[in-house]
Amino acid sequence: MSMIFIIGMPAVGKSYLAKQLGKNFGFRCIDLDEYIETKTGNKIDEIFMKYGEGYFREVETTCLSAIVKDNMGSDIIVACGGGTPVYGTNMQLMKEHGCVVYIEAELAVLAERINNDDIIRPMFLNAGDVMARLHQLYLERKPYYELADQKIGMNDISINKLEKIITICTGKQY
Repeated sequence: MSMIFIIGMPAVGKSYLAKQLGKNFGFRCIDLDEYIETKTGNKIDEIFMKYGEGYFREVETTCLSAIVKDNMGSDIIVACGGGTPVYGTNMQLMKEHGCVVYIEAELAVLAERINNDDIIRPMFLNAGDVMARLHQLYLERKPYYELADQKIGMNDISINKLEKIITICTGKQY
């Protein structure tokens, strides 16, 4: 049984991709942000505003650990938050218990998505210049993203490529 963790920058499509992989390959899909909201009874942006990023990251780490513990031996795909791999021992935990897949994308594409969607993204609430904030986050997070077991470009995603990644991650042919 396999755990696959999807990581990447905000607005890259981690949640969407995880759901598609789950549907196409029979994996249970868990969106870490949705899991946190269910467990805390608060929206992600509310947690950030009420308690700050540090508290959110502690909750995120606790929830990620619970997901891993509760799903040992299961085929699951976890859509992580953009900052999940950066904090504490999250990346180590993911690599020890599964396969980490990094979705790459051009920052300009992500900036356009963020500017045009109605999702409240806490990391961009007070960012006047979304592109500048994305660039800053990318520089901070890139060393962690590069530790992923597999990497795929957002524009290169196809069923065949995903099938290859799933096969590499699980050791099973699909």
